[in-house]
Amino acid sequence: MELGHSFSLGLGFLIGASILNTTIAPTWNDIGQLAAIIAIRTILNYFLLKEIAGIAAKAPAGNSSAEE
Repeated sequence: MELGHSFSLGLGFLIGASILNTTIAPTWNDIGQLAAIIAIRTILNYFLLKEIAGIAAKAPAGNSSAEE
């Protein structure tokens, strides 16, 4: 689960980096690519967090291995 949260955080940083990269010299093509990249990464992040929540819900509350 910790790895999943790390991936989610990494996707957030990649979205920010893409936005900053596009602000340097934006063209309509770059803006379109940025929109597609943000949409794909947002969808990936949504499903990743949904899967993490599902795993956390299935894990017993007292199980220490689920927290690692």
